[in-house]
Amino acid sequence: NTAIQGRRFFMNGRIQLRDMKIDVEQIFADKFHIRYIREPETKKQEAKANESTDKKGTNSNRSTLPDIRIASLKVDSSCIDYSDKTLFSDFDYTLSYINITGQNIDLNGKHNKLTLKAMLNHGGVMFADWQGALIPKKDNARLVAILRNVQLKDLSPWTEYMFAYPIENGTLSVTSDNSIISGQIDAIEKIDIHKLTLGKKKKKLDAEMKNIPIKLGIELLSDVNDNISLVIPINGDFSSPEFSYGKAIMRAIGNAMSQTAVSGKSDKMPFDLLRFDFTSEQFAHLDQVAEQTKETNSSDSTAGGLNMLYITQCFNLEDAINDQAVFNLKRYFYENQSQKTGRLSPVDFDNILAIKDNNKDFVAFVKPFIGDKGKLTQRAVEYYGRDELESQVLEAAQHRNEFVLDYLVNKKGVRSAQITKMEQDSKNTEFKFTITNSQQQ
Repeated sequence: NTAIQGRRFFMNGRIQLRDMKIDVEQIFADKFHIRYIREPETKKQEAKANESTDKKGTNSNRSTLPDIRIASLKVDSSCIDYSDKTLFSDFDYTLSYINITGQNIDLNGKHNKLTLKAMLNHGGVMFADWQGALIPKKDNARLVAILRNVQLKDLSPWTEYMFAYPIENGTLSVTSDNSIISGQIDAIEKIDIHKLTLGKKKKKLDAEMKNIPIKLGIELLSDVNDNISLVIPINGDFSSPEFSYGKAIMRAIGNAMSQTAVSGKSDKMPFDLLRFDFTSEQFAHLDQVAEQTKETNSSDSTAGGLNMLYITQCFNLEDAINDQAVFNLKRYFYENQSQKTGRLSPVDFDNILAIKDNNKDFVAFVKPFIGDKGKLTQRAVEYYGRDELESQVLEAAQHRNEFVLDYLVNKKGVRSAQITKMEQDSKNTEFKFTITNSQQQ
């Protein structure tokens, strides 16, 4: 349903109905207000009309189009109210203060140029530039569009329709470069999102991409300042009645979120190779990993799939053996000097690690056992034996793994079936937490 109101409208030209020719010198419109409502019935009528024209082939034949030429087009301070009632929730949006300019426009021509400037809701702005054929089913066209300060909450009906999630907060900027060649669109969308916050998932909605781990994707894509930057390609048949530009963008964003999770972007947690306890920061890190892992894609895990957590403890075995050997010497020295008995406390570990390799008392204490020729690490390894040290290192690694697994499962409620443990050598001492969705594998 469409309603049009206007304050001023001027057109100067000639119309030849018999030859289907319209030759206009100038069109000027001021303060026009267009209200368009897309009802479910409208959607059905559009599909039916597209099916009919496809069968007849009228839309693909340029000779059937009227010959329309406009030397000068200017639209000032106009407004479009758009309502889409075909989604789960009504989508209402307004383009205001619309200004359109065009020169030498030819409906059948290849070299049209149109520019549009408009205000969006809540202070957003839009600029668009179209060059080329207006109906590029056989010819070419290019559309460059820029949107700034789009309030994402306004797009909630679309995100519910696509992902079953409403949007509570966030701003969006888009730079869109679209080339249309013989009806085929090849576009690049550069998308910047700030502080995107989703509401609670509406599990009862039969959304198009309800199984995409959208919240996990947001977590993985966001930087420390809660910014997300995406470069998304869009491809499709622009002339097809099945092609929807809005759906194509939403689907591409959803795929980007899913691919980020599936690609296994690792969340790293450094640890001290010689310590058995975890810091408050590390516990907070594990809490975050648990929340990300428990973010399943549907209430029925067999239908939607589970998020799988792969835990990789990384350290270099040779470096670990060397460090363990020196630590054992310093521990022996510390226990002897302090007369400590029983299990070492975290304070004891801190005191041991604080002992310098060149500490005079320490050097004098270990000299009878390991001598004083060569590197300290080499002498320490020879004294304790490599096999014994390797056993200690691997036992400590096993202890860390068991601690992490116990914390995630028994303290944070992650299902043990969701966790797979892997070990590998690395130059860095860190845990890598990789989260993927089982349905996407």
